[in-house]
Amino acid sequence: MSFFFYRQALSATLLSLVAVVAPAQNAPAHTSQPRGYTVRVNTRIVLLDVVVTDSEGKLVTSLTKNDFQVFEDKTPQTILSFEPPAQHSAPPPTVSSTVELDHTAPQAPVSIIVLDEVNTQFTDQSFARAALRNYLDAQGSKLHHPTMLAAVDMHHFMLLHDYTTNRSEILNALDHHLAEFPWQLSNTNRQSDQMSRVFSALTMVAEATTGHPGHKSLIWVGRGMPFIDLNSMSPDSVEQVQEAIHECTNRLQAARITLYSIDPAGLTANPPPEDDSGNLLDDPFGASIGFDNMAITTGGRAFHGRNDINGLVDASERETDTFYTISYSPNSPDDPAKPFRNIRIIMRDHNLRANTRKGYYTQAPIVEPEPTANTKLPNDLVFDLTAAAHSLIVYDTVPMTITRDAADSDKFQINIPAADAAWQNGPTQHLHTDLLVLAESFDRKGKMLLRNAKVYNLDLAPDAFGNPPVPHDVRTSASIPTAPPAARLRIVVRIGQNGKIGAQNFYLVDKHTITDPSTGLHLDAGTH
Repeated sequence: MSFFFYRQALSATLLSLVAVVAPAQNAPAHTSQPRGYTVRVNTRIVLLDVVVTDSEGKLVTSLTKNDFQVFEDKTPQTILSFEPPAQHSAPPPTVSSTVELDHTAPQAPVSIIVLDEVNTQFTDQSFARAALRNYLDAQGSKLHHPTMLAAVDMHHFMLLHDYTTNRSEILNALDHHLAEFPWQLSNTNRQSDQMSRVFSALTMVAEATTGHPGHKSLIWVGRGMPFIDLNSMSPDSVEQVQEAIHECTNRLQAARITLYSIDPAGLTANPPPEDDSGNLLDDPFGASIGFDNMAITTGGRAFHGRNDINGLVDASERETDTFYTISYSPNSPDDPAKPFRNIRIIMRDHNLRANTRKGYYTQAPIVEPEPTANTKLPNDLVFDLTAAAHSLIVYDTVPMTITRDAADSDKFQINIPAADAAWQNGPTQHLHTDLLVLAESFDRKGKMLLRNAKVYNLDLAPDAFGNPPVPHDVRTSASIPTAPPAARLRIVVRIGQNGKIGAQNFYLVDKHTITDPSTGLHLDAGTH
C-alpha cells in the first residue's frame, strides 16, 4: 500500500533501519536463527458498536439481543455476543495517561479530539478552538470520559495531551498550542499530499490505540480532506487511493473507533448514496472521496456548521455512552469482485433505527519476510515503524514496561507480558516468537541523535522431563547512549507473529521542558 507522497517521504526517513537491523548479539540463550517468512491471517470476528434511536431521534438503551437482526451482504448473521449500554452508576475513573487507562479502566469508553490543521482555514481553526474551549469550560473539573487531545499538520502528528480526565490539563494544552498557517491550502496541487496526510494520521491513531479494548470516539475538528472525484484521477492513482481507504477503514474498525467529523466552515458536502432502507450502497468510496464518507462508514456522523461546535462535540460524546456491542462471525463467502462487505442492522421494532459501521473491506493474508540484516523490509512495515518512532503517542497494542539498568545507564530492560508476546507452537514442542526492537534518542528540540535496532528470535524448549514449555513474559533489552544532549528515548517493539507494534517514551529530563515539535506545545504561549 502507498499513501502517496507523504507516506513515501515518511518511509524514506527510516530507510537506514534496514542497515541497522541485525540479529541480537546478546540475545537470551533460547535464541534461534530466522525462519524465513511469516503469514499473518486474522480470524474475522466483526465487532459492532450500535446506537439506537426512536422516531423522534431519542437514544434507546433498554433493548435485548432479540431486538436486533444483523445482515452482511444481505445474508443474515448469527449474533455471537451482545452487550447492552453500560450503566454508569459509579463515577468515571481518574486517568492521567494511556498506561494508567489500560491498567485501571481497560473497558472505559474514551474520546480522542484531533485538531485538523491540514485542510482547515486558519480563521476556522481559531473559531473551532474557541468553541472547543467553551465546551470544556462547561464541563465539570473531571471529564466524563478519558480524553486525548492531538493536532495534525503537514509535518507532524502532535500529541498535545495524553489521556486524562482532568479538564484543566486539556485546557492548558489547548492554550499552549500555536497552529501554523495552512499554506498548502492555497495550492490546489497539494490535494494528494493533504489526503495522504489525513489517511496516515487516521491509520496511526488506529494502530496506536488498538490495545485499549474500550470504544473510542475520534472527534476530528476540521475539514478532514478535500473532496475528490475518482473519475478525474489516473487508474494508478485510483488504485493507490482505494488501497489506502481499505487499509484505513479496516484499521479504524479493528481499533473500535467511531469517527465524528466536525467541519467549522459550515459547508455541507454531498452525503454518500443510500438505498431506501438507509443502507449505504455497495462501496461508500466507489465514486468519490470525502471525509463525510469515512465518518459515516465507521458508524459516526458528519457535522457541519459554525454556530454550535461545542454542542456537536457534546452530542458525539453522549453517543459514546449509549451503544450496544454486538459481534458475529461472517457466514457468507467473499466476492472478489466486491471487496466491500456491507453491514446492515434491522430492528424488529421498525420505529427504531440502528446506526453502526457500514461495512469493511476483505483483504488477502499478509505475507512478509522476517526482518533480518539481509532482508529488505516491506514498505508497509517501514511506514508503520517510522510512524511509531516519530510520534509521542503511546502505542498500547503491545504493552511493555521499560526500566533503566542500575549498573549501566545506557541500557534499558523491556518486559512484555506473556499474553502479548504471541508465543506460537514451533517444531518439537518448542514455542517461538520474534521481536524487532527499535531505540531512538532525541534532544530537547526533537532532533534525533542516534538509532539502534535489533531482531530477537526467541525459542522456549521443553523441560528436562519433556514437558511442553509454558509461555512467560519476554524480557529483552535495548542499549543507546543517554549522555546530554539526549533528553528523550523512544522505544518501539514489533511482534513478528502478529505484526502488532508497541511504543513508549522514556524521558531523561523533565518532559515539560521539552520543545519537540511533536508535542505541539509552546512553553511561552497560553494563559494557564
